[in-house]
Amino acid sequence: FGNEEIIALNQDPLGVQGYKRSSEDGKEVWAGPLSNNEFAVVLFNRGDTPAEIVAYFDEIGIDKKLTPMFVRDLWKHEDLGVAHSGFVKATVDSHDVAAFRLKPVFPPRGLRGSEHAPSSAPTSRDFQPINAVIQDLSSAM
Repeated sequence: FGNEEIIALNQDPLGVQGYKRSSEDGKEVWAGPLSNNEFAVVLFNRGDTPAEIVAYFDEIGIDKKLTPMFVRDLWKHEDLGVAHSGFVKATVDSHDVAAFRLKPVFPPRGLRGSEHAPSSAPTSRDFQPINAVIQDLSSAM
């Protein structure tokens, strides 16, 4: 397990854990704030067939002041361009994951990443660190 970009999510200096933002029919969206007003977004498909999964910025805690966002695919090590429409999506293979790092094109002055941390912690029922999901997936392969 040597993907430096994935490891960097876990070691981000902001230190705020990402958590599950939505789950429907085996399609999960995990997200969390990173330092420098950046965000980690992980799309996880627990289903038996490929599925399109969408993470809407407003549902994962990204302030509209931070959009548009540069999108980087952390598994492919590719910059995918700029998301102007307020979401990121991917078709994720069965029992697979897509991981993205989002960075504001025009970060507003005076905002720090910690201001985008969740205002209340998720319940223990919903909480599982993003890196645990990734480790779970890698052990299943």
